[in-house]
Amino acid sequence: IKLDLFVVRISARSEDLNRVLAIVSFTGGASLAVFLSLDQFQRHRFCLRAGGGSLEFSLYRIKLSAGLNWLASLNGWVSFAAAWTLTWTYSSISILLFSSLSQAADWPRVYEEIKPSVPILVTNGGYCSASLIERNLVLTAAHCVDTLREISFTWPAQFGEFSGGKLVAMDKETDLALVRLDTPRAEKPIPLIAKDKKVRPGDAVATIGHPSMPDFHWETKYPFKKDETYLISTGVVSGVGEDDLITDMSLTPGNSGGPILNSDGEIVGVVSRKRVGPAVGFIGFATQRQKIYDFLDQYKKSGDEEIPWWRAKTSLEAGINFMDGTLAETDRNSRFFNTDIELRLALFDRFYLGWSESLNTQPHLISWMVGPKFQWDTRSRHVWIVAPLVEYSHLKYQPDGGSGDVFEDFWNYSLLFRNSRFPLAFKFSVAPRHGRTEYFWSLQLPLF
Repeated sequence: IKLDLFVVRISARSEDLNRVLAIVSFTGGASLAVFLSLDQFQRHRFCLRAGGGSLEFSLYRIKLSAGLNWLASLNGWVSFAAAWTLTWTYSSISILLFSSLSQAADWPRVYEEIKPSVPILVTNGGYCSASLIERNLVLTAAHCVDTLREISFTWPAQFGEFSGGKLVAMDKETDLALVRLDTPRAEKPIPLIAKDKKVRPGDAVATIGHPSMPDFHWETKYPFKKDETYLISTGVVSGVGEDDLITDMSLTPGNSGGPILNSDGEIVGVVSRKRVGPAVGFIGFATQRQKIYDFLDQYKKSGDEEIPWWRAKTSLEAGINFMDGTLAETDRNSRFFNTDIELRLALFDRFYLGWSESLNTQPHLISWMVGPKFQWDTRSRHVWIVAPLVEYSHLKYQPDGGSGDVFEDFWNYSLLFRNSRFPLAFKFSVAPRHGRTEYFWSLQLPLF
Protein backbone atom coordinates (compact mmCIF):
# COMPACT_ATOMS: atom_id res chain seq x y z
CA ILE A 1 0.00 0.00 0.00
CA LYS A 2 1.40 3.39 -1.02
CA LEU A 3 0.19 6.93 -0.21
CA ASP A 4 1.12 9.86 -2.49
CA LEU A 5 0.18 13.44 -1.65
CA PHE A 6 0.32 16.24 -4.23
CA VAL A 7 -0.78 19.84 -4.57
CA VAL A 8 -2.04 19.91 -8.15
CA ARG A 9 -4.04 21.94 -10.66
CA ILE A 10 -6.69 19.91 -12.42
CA SER A 11 -8.66 20.80 -15.53
CA ALA A 12 -12.24 19.86 -14.61
CA ARG A 13 -15.29 20.62 -16.75
CA SER A 14 -13.28 23.09 -18.82
CA GLU A 15 -12.18 25.00 -15.70
CA ASP A 16 -8.93 25.07 -13.77
CA LEU A 17 -9.45 24.15 -10.10
CA ASN A 18 -6.91 23.92 -7.29
CA ARG A 19 -6.83 20.59 -5.48
CA VAL A 20 -4.95 18.67 -2.84
CA LEU A 21 -4.71 15.17 -4.29
CA ALA A 22 -4.06 12.13 -2.16
CA ILE A 23 -3.72 8.80 -3.95
CA VAL A 24 -3.75 5.49 -2.13
CA SER A 25 -2.51 2.65 -4.34
CA PHE A 26 -3.15 -1.00 -3.57
CA THR A 27 -1.36 -4.12 -4.74
CA GLY A 28 -2.84 -5.17 -8.06
CA GLY A 29 -3.20 -1.66 -9.47
CA ALA A 30 -6.47 -0.46 -7.89
CA SER A 31 -6.42 3.05 -6.45
CA LEU A 32 -8.55 5.42 -4.41
CA ALA A 33 -8.12 9.16 -4.90
CA VAL A 34 -9.31 11.89 -2.56
CA PHE A 35 -9.71 15.51 -3.80
CA LEU A 36 -9.94 18.39 -1.34
CA SER A 37 -11.02 21.68 -2.92
CA LEU A 38 -9.06 24.86 -2.31
CA ASP A 39 -11.47 26.99 -4.36
CA GLN A 40 -13.77 29.47 -2.64
CA PHE A 41 -16.54 29.07 -5.20
CA GLN A 42 -16.47 25.32 -5.74
CA ARG A 43 -19.73 23.72 -4.57
CA HIS A 44 -18.30 20.30 -3.72
CA ARG A 45 -15.46 20.67 -1.23
CA PHE A 46 -14.83 16.94 -0.85
CA CYS A 47 -14.79 14.33 -3.59
CA LEU A 48 -13.80 10.68 -3.86
CA ARG A 49 -12.44 9.20 -7.08
CA ALA A 50 -12.44 5.45 -7.29
CA GLY A 51 -10.44 4.27 -10.27
CA GLY A 52 -10.77 1.02 -12.12
CA GLY A 53 -9.67 -0.45 -15.42
CA SER A 54 -6.64 1.85 -15.56
CA LEU A 55 -3.97 1.60 -18.23
CA GLU A 56 -0.38 2.59 -17.38
CA PHE A 57 2.64 3.26 -19.59
CA SER A 58 6.13 3.89 -18.15
CA LEU A 59 9.26 5.23 -19.86
CA TYR A 60 12.32 5.70 -17.68
CA ARG A 61 10.94 7.53 -14.61
CA ILE A 62 7.90 9.05 -16.38
CA LYS A 63 4.57 7.22 -16.05
CA LEU A 64 1.34 7.93 -17.98
CA SER A 65 -1.85 6.44 -16.58
CA ALA A 66 -5.41 6.66 -17.87
CA GLY A 67 -8.59 5.07 -16.62
CA LEU A 68 -12.31 5.19 -16.05
CA ASN A 69 -13.50 6.55 -12.73
CA TRP A 70 -16.53 7.00 -10.53
CA LEU A 71 -16.87 10.30 -8.72
CA ALA A 72 -18.84 10.76 -5.50
CA SER A 73 -19.26 13.68 -3.10
CA LEU A 74 -20.66 14.03 0.40
CA ASN A 75 -24.07 15.13 -0.90
CA GLY A 76 -24.53 11.75 -2.50
CA TRP A 77 -24.23 12.35 -6.24
CA VAL A 78 -22.30 9.83 -8.29
CA SER A 79 -21.11 10.35 -11.84
CA PHE A 80 -18.88 8.74 -14.42
CA ALA A 81 -15.67 10.36 -15.60
CA ALA A 82 -12.40 9.69 -17.40
CA ALA A 83 -9.04 10.88 -16.10
CA TRP A 84 -5.34 10.64 -16.90
CA THR A 85 -2.20 11.65 -15.03
CA LEU A 86 1.48 12.12 -15.91
CA THR A 87 4.03 11.65 -13.10
CA TRP A 88 7.83 11.64 -12.82
CA THR A 89 9.51 9.57 -10.14
CA TYR A 90 12.99 10.27 -8.81
CA SER A 91 14.23 7.90 -6.13
CA SER A 92 11.21 7.51 -3.79
CA ILE A 93 9.69 10.94 -4.61
CA SER A 94 6.89 11.15 -7.18
CA ILE A 95 6.13 14.50 -8.81
CA LEU A 96 2.82 15.01 -10.61
CA LEU A 97 3.50 16.78 -13.88
CA PHE A 98 -0.10 17.07 -15.11
CA SER A 99 -3.53 15.70 -14.31
CA SER A 100 -6.76 15.98 -16.26
CA LEU A 101 -10.26 15.08 -15.15
CA SER A 102 -13.05 15.28 -17.74
CA GLN A 103 -16.66 14.68 -16.78
CA ALA A 104 -19.93 14.81 -18.70
CA ALA A 105 -22.59 17.26 -17.47
CA ASP A 106 -24.80 15.57 -14.88
CA TRP A 107 -28.06 17.40 -15.59
CA PRO A 108 -30.30 15.14 -13.44
CA ARG A 109 -28.18 16.08 -10.42
CA VAL A 110 -28.21 19.78 -11.32
CA TYR A 111 -32.00 19.68 -11.79
CA GLU A 112 -32.64 18.10 -8.39
CA GLU A 113 -30.30 20.55 -6.67
CA ILE A 114 -31.55 23.73 -8.36
CA LYS A 115 -35.28 23.10 -8.83
CA PRO A 116 -36.27 23.95 -5.20
CA SER A 117 -34.74 27.43 -5.66
CA VAL A 118 -36.53 28.26 -8.94
CA PRO A 119 -39.98 29.72 -8.12
CA ILE A 120 -42.86 30.56 -10.45
CA LEU A 121 -43.21 34.33 -10.46
CA VAL A 122 -46.80 35.49 -11.07
CA THR A 123 -47.79 39.08 -11.83
CA ASN A 124 -50.34 40.91 -13.97
CA GLY A 125 -52.04 37.61 -14.86
CA GLY A 126 -48.87 36.16 -16.38
CA TYR A 127 -45.94 34.14 -15.08
CA CYS A 128 -42.17 33.87 -15.41
CA SER A 129 -39.27 32.06 -13.82
CA ALA A 130 -36.73 33.40 -11.30
CA SER A 131 -33.71 32.42 -9.18
CA LEU A 132 -33.25 32.56 -5.42
CA ILE A 133 -29.81 34.16 -4.98
CA GLU A 134 -30.17 35.06 -1.29
CA ARG A 135 -32.55 33.78 1.36
CA ASN A 136 -34.88 36.73 0.76
CA LEU A 137 -33.79 37.98 -2.68
CA VAL A 138 -34.86 36.75 -6.12
CA LEU A 139 -33.23 37.56 -9.46
CA THR A 140 -35.42 37.69 -12.58
CA ALA A 141 -35.89 39.55 -15.87
CA ALA A 142 -37.09 43.17 -15.82
CA HIS A 143 -39.71 42.57 -18.51
CA CYS A 144 -41.41 40.06 -16.18
CA VAL A 145 -42.19 42.72 -13.57
CA ASP A 146 -42.09 46.05 -15.42
CA THR A 147 -45.84 46.68 -15.07
CA LEU A 148 -45.11 47.34 -11.37
CA ARG A 149 -48.14 45.31 -10.32
CA GLU A 150 -48.44 42.92 -7.37
CA ILE A 151 -45.80 40.16 -7.42
CA SER A 152 -46.22 36.72 -5.88
CA PHE A 153 -44.33 33.42 -5.92
CA THR A 154 -45.10 29.75 -5.57
CA TRP A 155 -42.33 27.26 -4.80
CA PRO A 156 -41.97 23.50 -5.44
CA ALA A 157 -42.12 22.73 -1.71
CA GLN A 158 -45.52 24.50 -1.38
CA PHE A 159 -46.84 24.41 -4.94
CA GLY A 160 -50.02 26.46 -5.30
CA GLU A 161 -49.44 28.47 -2.12
CA PHE A 162 -48.50 32.04 -2.98
CA SER A 163 -46.30 34.45 -1.05
CA GLY A 164 -45.50 38.03 -1.91
CA GLY A 165 -42.49 40.11 -2.78
CA LYS A 166 -41.52 43.71 -3.53
CA LEU A 167 -39.59 44.96 -6.53
CA VAL A 168 -36.45 46.67 -5.20
CA ALA A 169 -34.26 47.09 -8.31
CA MET A 170 -34.88 47.11 -12.06
CA ASP A 171 -32.74 47.82 -15.12
CA LYS A 172 -34.74 47.65 -18.36
CA GLU A 173 -31.63 48.11 -20.51
CA THR A 174 -30.01 44.88 -19.27
CA ASP A 175 -33.41 43.24 -18.57
CA LEU A 176 -32.64 42.46 -14.92
CA ALA A 177 -34.65 42.92 -11.73
CA LEU A 178 -34.49 42.02 -8.04
CA VAL A 179 -37.49 41.18 -5.85
CA ARG A 180 -37.23 41.09 -2.07
CA LEU A 181 -39.36 38.33 -0.57
CA ASP A 182 -41.82 39.08 2.22
CA THR A 183 -40.71 35.86 3.96
CA PRO A 184 -37.14 34.46 3.73
CA ARG A 185 -36.84 31.00 2.22
CA ALA A 186 -35.15 27.89 3.62
CA GLU A 187 -34.04 26.69 0.18
CA LYS A 188 -30.38 26.95 -0.74
CA PRO A 189 -29.60 30.01 -2.91
CA ILE A 190 -28.25 29.37 -6.40
CA PRO A 191 -24.63 30.55 -6.70
CA LEU A 192 -23.42 32.83 -9.47
CA ILE A 193 -20.44 31.72 -11.51
CA ALA A 194 -17.16 33.13 -10.20
CA LYS A 195 -15.94 36.26 -11.95
CA ASP A 196 -12.67 34.61 -12.97
CA LYS A 197 -14.33 31.54 -14.52
CA LYS A 198 -14.85 31.57 -18.25
CA VAL A 199 -18.00 30.93 -20.26
CA ARG A 200 -17.08 29.83 -23.77
CA PRO A 201 -18.95 28.91 -26.95
CA GLY A 202 -19.60 25.18 -26.87
CA ASP A 203 -20.01 24.96 -23.08
CA ALA A 204 -22.99 22.89 -21.97
CA VAL A 205 -25.81 24.89 -20.35
CA ALA A 206 -29.36 24.28 -19.14
CA THR A 207 -32.33 26.25 -17.83
CA ILE A 208 -35.27 25.40 -15.59
CA GLY A 209 -38.49 27.24 -16.34
CA HIS A 210 -42.22 27.09 -16.88
CA PRO A 211 -43.12 26.99 -20.58
CA SER A 212 -46.78 26.47 -19.76
CA MET A 213 -49.74 27.63 -21.82
CA PRO A 214 -52.26 29.89 -20.05
CA ASP A 215 -55.17 27.94 -18.57
CA PHE A 216 -58.48 29.68 -19.24
CA HIS A 217 -60.83 27.23 -17.48
CA TRP A 218 -62.91 28.76 -14.70
CA GLU A 219 -62.18 25.91 -12.29
CA THR A 220 -58.37 26.25 -12.55
CA LYS A 221 -56.47 27.04 -9.36
CA TYR A 222 -53.60 28.89 -11.05
CA PRO A 223 -53.06 30.79 -14.32
CA PHE A 224 -50.82 27.97 -15.66
CA LYS A 225 -50.85 24.21 -16.18
CA LYS A 226 -49.01 22.39 -13.41
CA ASP A 227 -47.65 19.62 -15.63
CA GLU A 228 -45.94 22.19 -17.83
CA THR A 229 -43.92 23.82 -15.05
CA TYR A 230 -40.39 23.08 -13.84
CA LEU A 231 -39.18 21.75 -17.18
CA ILE A 232 -35.48 21.58 -17.99
CA SER A 233 -33.99 22.47 -21.37
CA THR A 234 -30.37 21.81 -22.29
CA GLY A 235 -28.08 23.05 -25.01
CA VAL A 236 -24.78 24.81 -25.53
CA VAL A 237 -23.49 28.35 -25.47
CA SER A 238 -23.67 29.46 -29.11
CA GLY A 239 -21.89 32.75 -28.52
CA VAL A 240 -20.92 35.28 -25.87
CA GLY A 241 -21.54 38.93 -26.73
CA GLU A 242 -20.84 42.11 -24.84
CA ASP A 243 -24.36 42.16 -23.41
CA ASP A 244 -25.89 38.79 -24.24
CA LEU A 245 -25.19 35.12 -23.88
CA ILE A 246 -26.60 33.33 -26.94
CA THR A 247 -27.79 29.73 -26.72
CA ASP A 248 -29.52 27.13 -28.88
CA MET A 249 -31.84 26.00 -26.05
CA SER A 250 -35.59 25.88 -26.58
CA LEU A 251 -37.01 28.90 -24.72
CA THR A 252 -40.60 30.14 -24.31
CA PRO A 253 -42.10 33.13 -22.43
CA GLY A 254 -42.48 31.02 -19.26
CA ASN A 255 -38.69 30.59 -19.20
CA SER A 256 -38.14 34.35 -18.99
CA GLY A 257 -36.25 35.41 -15.89
CA GLY A 258 -35.00 31.90 -15.18
CA PRO A 259 -31.37 30.90 -14.66
CA ILE A 260 -28.98 29.76 -17.38
CA LEU A 261 -26.90 27.14 -15.55
CA ASN A 262 -23.54 25.55 -16.22
CA SER A 263 -22.82 21.93 -15.36
CA ASP A 264 -21.80 22.94 -11.81
CA GLY A 265 -25.27 24.40 -11.17
CA GLU A 266 -24.02 28.00 -11.24
CA ILE A 267 -25.85 30.92 -12.85
CA VAL A 268 -24.09 32.11 -16.01
CA GLY A 269 -27.02 34.13 -17.39
CA VAL A 270 -30.68 35.11 -17.01
CA VAL A 271 -33.18 34.18 -19.75
CA SER A 272 -34.25 37.35 -21.56
CA ARG A 273 -35.80 36.73 -24.98
CA LYS A 274 -35.64 34.65 -28.13
CA ARG A 275 -35.49 35.45 -31.81
CA VAL A 276 -38.50 34.26 -33.77
CA GLY A 277 -39.11 33.87 -37.48
CA PRO A 278 -39.57 31.19 -40.14
CA ALA A 279 -35.84 31.00 -40.90
CA VAL A 280 -34.41 31.58 -37.43
CA GLY A 281 -34.62 28.25 -35.60
CA PHE A 282 -33.86 28.09 -31.89
CA ILE A 283 -31.86 31.15 -30.84
CA GLY A 284 -32.25 32.33 -27.27
CA PHE A 285 -30.73 35.34 -25.54
CA ALA A 286 -29.78 35.71 -21.89
CA THR A 287 -28.21 38.56 -19.97
CA GLN A 288 -24.61 37.43 -19.55
CA ARG A 289 -22.82 37.12 -16.25
CA GLN A 290 -20.76 40.34 -16.37
CA LYS A 291 -23.93 42.42 -16.72
CA ILE A 292 -25.43 40.49 -13.80
CA TYR A 293 -22.41 41.30 -11.61
CA ASP A 294 -22.53 44.99 -12.64
CA PHE A 295 -26.25 45.09 -11.78
CA LEU A 296 -25.73 43.44 -8.39
CA ASP A 297 -22.74 45.68 -7.59
CA GLN A 298 -24.88 48.75 -8.29
CA TYR A 299 -27.66 47.34 -6.11
CA LYS A 300 -25.24 46.81 -3.21
CA LYS A 301 -24.27 50.49 -3.44
CA SER A 302 -27.80 51.93 -3.74
CA GLY A 303 -29.83 49.39 -1.72
CA ASP A 304 -33.57 48.80 -2.06
CA GLU A 305 -35.20 51.29 -4.43
CA GLU A 306 -38.71 52.74 -4.36
CA ILE A 307 -39.76 52.44 -8.00
CA PRO A 308 -42.49 54.98 -8.94
CA TRP A 309 -45.54 53.97 -10.99
CA TRP A 310 -44.56 56.18 -13.91
CA ARG A 311 -41.64 53.84 -14.63
CA ALA A 312 -44.12 51.08 -15.46
CA LYS A 313 -44.31 49.71 -18.98
CA THR A 314 -46.54 51.34 -21.60
CA SER A 315 -48.00 48.78 -23.98
CA LEU A 316 -50.34 48.55 -26.95
CA GLU A 317 -53.48 46.41 -26.81
CA ALA A 318 -55.71 45.45 -29.73
CA GLY A 319 -58.98 43.60 -30.11
CA ILE A 320 -61.99 42.95 -32.32
CA ASN A 321 -65.37 44.04 -30.88
CA PHE A 322 -68.68 42.37 -31.68
CA MET A 323 -71.30 44.97 -30.71
CA ASP A 324 -75.06 44.69 -30.27
CA GLY A 325 -77.44 47.46 -29.16
CA THR A 326 -80.01 50.02 -30.13
CA LEU A 327 -79.60 53.00 -32.43
CA ALA A 328 -81.86 56.00 -31.73
CA GLU A 329 -83.25 57.63 -34.84
CA THR A 330 -85.47 60.69 -34.83
CA ASP A 331 -88.70 58.81 -34.27
CA ARG A 332 -87.77 55.33 -33.05
CA ASN A 333 -85.02 52.95 -31.90
CA SER A 334 -83.63 50.39 -34.34
CA ARG A 335 -81.43 47.35 -33.70
CA PHE A 336 -77.74 47.98 -34.16
CA PHE A 337 -75.07 45.37 -34.98
CA ASN A 338 -71.46 46.34 -35.48
CA THR A 339 -68.00 44.84 -35.72
CA ASP A 340 -65.03 47.10 -35.09
CA ILE A 341 -61.30 47.03 -34.49
CA GLU A 342 -60.06 48.68 -31.30
CA LEU A 343 -56.58 49.88 -30.33
CA ARG A 344 -55.72 50.97 -26.80
CA LEU A 345 -52.51 52.40 -25.42
CA ALA A 346 -52.07 51.33 -21.78
CA LEU A 347 -50.04 54.28 -20.44
CA PHE A 348 -47.86 53.10 -17.53
CA ASP A 349 -50.35 50.19 -17.34
CA ARG A 350 -52.63 52.62 -15.42
CA PHE A 351 -54.50 54.66 -18.08
CA TYR A 352 -56.18 53.82 -21.37
CA LEU A 353 -56.02 56.02 -24.45
CA GLY A 354 -57.77 54.34 -27.38
CA TRP A 355 -59.48 54.42 -30.75
CA SER A 356 -61.97 52.15 -32.50
CA GLU A 357 -63.58 52.08 -35.94
CA SER A 358 -66.31 49.96 -37.51
CA LEU A 359 -65.43 47.40 -40.13
CA ASN A 360 -68.89 47.71 -41.68
CA THR A 361 -70.00 50.78 -43.64
CA GLN A 362 -73.62 51.16 -42.45
CA PRO A 363 -73.79 52.25 -39.74
CA HIS A 364 -70.18 53.41 -39.42
CA LEU A 365 -68.88 54.35 -35.96
CA ILE A 366 -65.54 55.91 -34.97
CA SER A 367 -64.74 56.43 -31.27
CA TRP A 368 -61.93 57.90 -29.21
CA MET A 369 -61.69 56.85 -25.57
CA VAL A 370 -59.83 57.68 -22.37
CA GLY A 371 -60.02 56.39 -18.81
CA PRO A 372 -58.18 54.78 -15.88
CA LYS A 373 -57.33 51.09 -15.66
CA PHE A 374 -58.00 49.33 -12.34
CA GLN A 375 -56.76 45.87 -11.55
CA TRP A 376 -57.23 43.31 -8.73
CA ASP A 377 -55.56 39.95 -8.16
CA THR A 378 -57.67 37.03 -6.94
CA ARG A 379 -56.44 34.42 -4.45
CA SER A 380 -55.60 32.10 -7.35
CA ARG A 381 -53.62 34.96 -8.96
CA HIS A 382 -56.07 35.46 -11.80
CA VAL A 383 -56.60 39.15 -12.54
CA TRP A 384 -59.75 41.27 -12.81
CA ILE A 385 -59.45 44.41 -14.96
CA VAL A 386 -62.10 47.16 -14.80
CA ALA A 387 -61.79 50.34 -16.87
CA PRO A 388 -64.41 53.15 -16.85
CA LEU A 389 -64.05 54.92 -20.21
CA VAL A 390 -65.32 58.20 -21.58
CA GLU A 391 -65.78 58.00 -25.37
CA TYR A 392 -66.33 60.62 -28.03
CA SER A 393 -68.01 59.02 -31.06
CA HIS A 394 -68.67 59.99 -34.65
CA LEU A 395 -71.58 58.09 -36.24
CA LYS A 396 -72.63 57.81 -39.87
CA TYR A 397 -75.89 56.03 -40.69
CA GLN A 398 -78.72 56.07 -43.21
CA PRO A 399 -82.20 56.32 -41.67
CA ASP A 400 -85.03 54.19 -42.97
CA GLY A 401 -86.60 55.92 -45.94
CA GLY A 402 -83.86 58.53 -45.94
CA SER A 403 -82.22 59.84 -49.11
CA GLY A 404 -78.72 60.29 -47.70
CA ASP A 405 -76.32 59.64 -44.82
CA VAL A 406 -76.74 61.28 -41.44
CA PHE A 407 -73.66 62.29 -39.40
CA GLU A 408 -73.72 62.76 -35.64
CA ASP A 409 -71.17 63.36 -32.86
CA PHE A 410 -72.00 62.36 -29.31
CA TRP A 411 -70.51 61.29 -25.96
CA ASN A 412 -70.96 57.82 -24.48
CA TYR A 413 -69.75 56.16 -21.28
CA SER A 414 -68.42 52.60 -21.04
CA LEU A 415 -67.24 49.98 -18.55
CA LEU A 416 -64.68 47.44 -19.73
CA PHE A 417 -64.42 44.13 -17.81
CA ARG A 418 -61.86 41.39 -18.26
CA ASN A 419 -60.65 38.36 -16.29
CA SER A 420 -57.32 36.73 -17.12
CA ARG A 421 -58.81 33.22 -16.94
CA PHE A 422 -61.26 34.02 -19.76
CA PRO A 423 -60.01 34.88 -23.30
CA LEU A 424 -62.74 37.47 -23.98
CA ALA A 425 -63.42 40.98 -22.61
CA PHE A 426 -66.85 42.52 -22.08
CA LYS A 427 -67.79 46.19 -22.53
CA PHE A 428 -71.08 47.88 -21.66
CA SER A 429 -71.76 51.38 -23.07
CA VAL A 430 -74.45 53.99 -22.49
CA ALA A 431 -75.09 56.92 -24.85
CA PRO A 432 -77.82 59.59 -24.42
CA ARG A 433 -79.14 60.65 -27.88
CA HIS A 434 -82.38 62.18 -29.18
CA GLY A 435 -83.91 62.17 -25.73
CA ARG A 436 -83.36 58.45 -25.43
CA THR A 437 -80.69 56.30 -23.81
CA GLU A 438 -78.83 53.89 -26.06
CA TYR A 439 -77.24 50.71 -24.73
CA PHE A 440 -74.42 48.83 -26.42
CA TRP A 441 -73.04 45.44 -25.41
CA SER A 442 -69.70 44.30 -26.78
CA LEU A 443 -67.67 41.13 -26.63
CA GLN A 444 -64.01 41.76 -27.42
CA LEU A 445 -61.52 39.20 -28.68
CA PRO A 446 -58.06 40.44 -27.60
CA LEU A 447 -55.44 40.13 -30.32
CA PHE A 448 -52.47 41.16 -28.15
